[in-house]
Amino acid sequence: GQSTVRATYEGDPTFNNSNSKGIVFQTVPPYNPRVATYVAYGTRNGQRARTATIHVTVVGFNGPGVPTGTVTASDGFTCTALTPNATGPKSVATCSALLAYNTSETVTISYLGDSNYNAAYGSAYVFNGSGGG
Repeated sequence: GQSTVRATYEGDPTFNNSNSKGIVFQTVPPYNPRVATYVAYGTRNGQRARTATIHVTVVGFNGPGVPTGTVTASDGFTCTALTPNATGPKSVATCSALLAYNTSETVTISYLGDSNYNAAYGSAYVFNGSGGG
């Protein structure tokens, strides 16, 4: 919203009180983004480890520009830099890790926020085993 700041001096025995004119400025709160994920897997080769890649999209709503900053993931996943997407107010990254055979887990994806967008979280379920992803 809009805010006004004024300086006030209450005076003392030597100097009179004084008030400045107001300075008006617009304040913009950080906006809340949304974190969306989908998982892609490396080729299965029997009962072996394979790579799981989580595709992360951070979508900004109502805020100026696209979300910037850092994305992190739990459970040993390594994430790329967050980069702007050509369509809409969103940025993308990927987070990858090698999954041992017969492993399943829910990975937490964290967007750390920037000057326009608050931090946000999402999750992705990954699985490497018979009948999985």
